[in-house]
Amino acid sequence: MEEANSNNCLLECMGFHGDNQDPSTATANWNYVERRLWTHPQEARTLWGISYPLNLALSNSITPAPANAIKSMIECYPEACNEEDFGNACRYKHTTGDVLRVLLLAKPVLPGKDFVKRWDLDWIACNSNKDAARVLINNCEAAQPSCIKEWKEMRPSSVSLI
Repeated sequence: MEEANSNNCLLECMGFHGDNQDPSTATANWNYVERRLWTHPQEARTLWGISYPLNLALSNSITPAPANAIKSMIECYPEACNEEDFGNACRYKHTTGDVLRVLLLAKPVLPGKDFVKRWDLDWIACNSNKDAARVLINNCEAAQPSCIKEWKEMRPSSVSLI
């Protein structure tokens, strides 16, 4: 792991530079990000403050990261994928079900692990992120609210969405 410097092109492709250091306002070019990761995978290990590029990508609400960019970052530096970022991604309105599937495949939720709680589903429901909610309901034991009437129609048949 290394500290970011002004020569980190990956972070520049993600919209981070001297004037913009906020992941919620960064304008990323995800095609360039993926190309950069292909040729310079070590840049996925670079810390920007206290965050890795994966953490910053998940926080980007202006140009949300597509699942393939998230997958590339995880492949380059799997250690950057952690439960805290997964929990945050679940709560972001801009997180797609495809991104959550990539995160779940990279770091499967262990049985009995309850970092996705009922109030998370309520928050997701309030933000109309039904795609993310379906992924959680199908793949996280603690997020299976079969007793909650409103969520019954969101449970697909026995087929997993992953």
